[in-house]
Amino acid sequence: MRQDADIIDMEMLRPGFASRRKEPRYPAALACVATWPGGKVEGALLDLSAQGASITLPSVPAGGQAPFEMTLFPDDEQPLVLQCAPVSLGPDPLGGWLIHLRFVNLQKPEAEDLAGLLRALRAEFITGQASIALDRLGPVRRARFPHYPPLMLR
Repeated sequence: MRQDADIIDMEMLRPGFASRRKEPRYPAALACVATWPGGKVEGALLDLSAQGASITLPSVPAGGQAPFEMTLFPDDEQPLVLQCAPVSLGPDPLGGWLIHLRFVNLQKPEAEDLAGLLRALRAEFITGQASIALDRLGPVRRARFPHYPPLMLR
């Protein structure tokens, strides 16, 4: 409960501080294909959550702001196909187009596959963060953190 109070207090001190996201997003670098009635474009998925994603495409066909179908792992025998609605579309600072999207009409099989992919991305993200922390801070030593139980020091 105290955590909620801290968030409220921080929100009062710094309006806009609280995250608007309901689900965490994880960085990714996965091939994708976006298919609109006006065309099909190969691109890359930049980040992913249970409710949406960000993708970058070299171009956007006419009608690019309409709902579309995104295929992840397009070369697999059973690619993950998700129905998407663009939330925002604009030029990518690194070239091409950046699309923030949300998933729509997510059925149970797709939701389960997406959840498995998110678990894998989360594990990869946590491993990367632990490696960065170890590089910057060095290994945890009991003398440095005597209040942590031994289980957390492994």
